[in-house]
Amino acid sequence: MNRVFSIFFSLGLGLLASKSEALNDRRAFFGSDKMYYVKIHGWDGSRLGSGDLRNFVENDGAFLSIYRTDPKSGLHCPDAISHPGNRVYETRGFKMRMSGNMTFGTPKASYKLSIQKNPFVGMSTLNLKSMWNDVSQMREAIAWKLFSKLDIPSPLHTYAKLCINNKYYGLYSVIENIDPTCKTIDITHD
Repeated sequence: MNRVFSIFFSLGLGLLASKSEALNDRRAFFGSDKMYYVKIHGWDGSRLGSGDLRNFVENDGAFLSIYRTDPKSGLHCPDAISHPGNRVYETRGFKMRMSGNMTFGTPKASYKLSIQKNPFVGMSTLNLKSMWNDVSQMREAIAWKLFSKLDIPSPLHTYAKLCINNKYYGLYSVIENIDPTCKTIDITHD
């Protein structure tokens, strides 16, 4: 009986350690001084309309890369060669759809990426919000920071420049995906 308990206890500790590691990676990714390029390569350009992306769509040839960048950089869609060592993530197994009520079908739509094989900093979903109706592009970030200061659970946030097939789509807000059961929300961030 003790042996069975120790096996389950060890497995539980391993799961907690991996969740803790993913949470630390997530906190590092969403650090307040961070900014990224989110690049989608090889997406079928005929499948980018609001009718095409109403539901999750997978494009077998597509490749997702995320690079660190300097927020002051004027580059919009740099290639991997111009950012050696700044790649923080890449995968081929993902699906994409448009999201958001206010931005659906606008020239700058919001997107949700569902990562199939290799979760990114412990998340299987990446939210890219266009901030279409926020000229300052800071409203949500300020609100979440305020909620956090008041100890109200809120998602982590950072910014990224979005490129699809080397076309610049603009500055996006990258939002931590919250598990619908609220079991994965990080309520200890600053």
